[in-house]
Amino acid sequence: MIFRLFCLLIGYAKITLGDRAEAAATLFLREKINVAAQKRGDGGRLSFVVPLYEARKLLHLLAHYNFTVESVEYGGLPPYLWQFRRRVGLLLGLSAAVAITVAGSLFLWQIRVVGCETVSEEEVLALLADEGVEVGSYIPPIDAIVTAQKVLLKDDRIAFIAVNIIGTRCEVQVTESAFPEVTPKDDRPASLTARFGGLIERIELYDGQVLVKPGEAVLPGQTLISGLCEMEEGRWRLTAASGKVYAKVERTFTVEVPLTEEVLRPTGEESVSRSLIFFKKSIKLFESSSILTPTYGTIVSKDAMTLPDGTPLPLAIATRRTVGYETVSLTRTAAEAESVASERMAALVAEELGEAEILSLTRSVEHTDEGVTLTWQVYCIMDIAESVPMTGLPDTP
Repeated sequence: MIFRLFCLLIGYAKITLGDRAEAAATLFLREKINVAAQKRGDGGRLSFVVPLYEARKLLHLLAHYNFTVESVEYGGLPPYLWQFRRRVGLLLGLSAAVAITVAGSLFLWQIRVVGCETVSEEEVLALLADEGVEVGSYIPPIDAIVTAQKVLLKDDRIAFIAVNIIGTRCEVQVTESAFPEVTPKDDRPASLTARFGGLIERIELYDGQVLVKPGEAVLPGQTLISGLCEMEEGRWRLTAASGKVYAKVERTFTVEVPLTEEVLRPTGEESVSRSLIFFKKSIKLFESSSILTPTYGTIVSKDAMTLPDGTPLPLAIATRRTVGYETVSLTRTAAEAESVASERMAALVAEELGEAEILSLTRSVEHTDEGVTLTWQVYCIMDIAESVPMTGLPDTP
């Protein structure tokens, strides 16, 4: 069995003799020629298999001793490849595939992270990448134990991490700390002041000393909750005041939309380039004509390749799409300008007021030859407190 496999790899010749089978067997023993699969037939016929490197020597001996050679059939890997000797591209492709397969076994193809809860998988991958462990990394110089120790020292949220390299993939087991990281509280002395003037509706105090009360009118910049608190026996303490002060306030928002406006419009000119990303290497596949317009926008996307079972491969197609724009003059009717103003106003109010309770809203529109001006007067209840550091204190810098 081993001899047959050896012959398949290095090639073999199947020779059939028409007579003198016993004399041929004696010749093989005397010349120490290894043959296999000997089969005797009628009339002294004999067929056998000999390794390719001994076939020429044996055929010369058989001719010298006047043996009748009926047929010679060649087989195995070398004769099979020989028929493609004029197809250089195929041989180069096969050689490249073998080289890539061999070289690919020395690089990481996949990193799998398990055990993450509060720490994201992306954060763990970033920590590993800082230590030179990422998809496409050269495996031999990687010390899994040292890498795990360095990652452990960088993030207090990780109590234990194990890095195991199995073939061309890396398995990372994460155990998070029992006590998550707590953001340190900024305890510098500070007071809460009013961002806007209004009528106090209610107060939620967390820390500090309240200086106003519900029903009281306040002005912008007025201190609402002080960080300087009076204690018993005439003592004082400094703190970072915290809380919420809700007040009824009136806010005015204005949006102007011109009837004629310069905008960007796609020209239809587009440039697309694609690259093959293999491990960390990027190989440009093609690129269409370049964009001639000075103004353009670019979108980059990456499509990773996977096996049918979902296993990711270190291959991806990166597409870079560039679209050209030109500046054109856009003319609107008064109705269209008012509609645009309403959309922009709704977005502005939502951003500025957030979760405020709107009590009433007065809307006014002014049309001119230049455009439309939309004004909203919003009467609402909102948190007007903002933290302001206390300065000029002897105990503070």
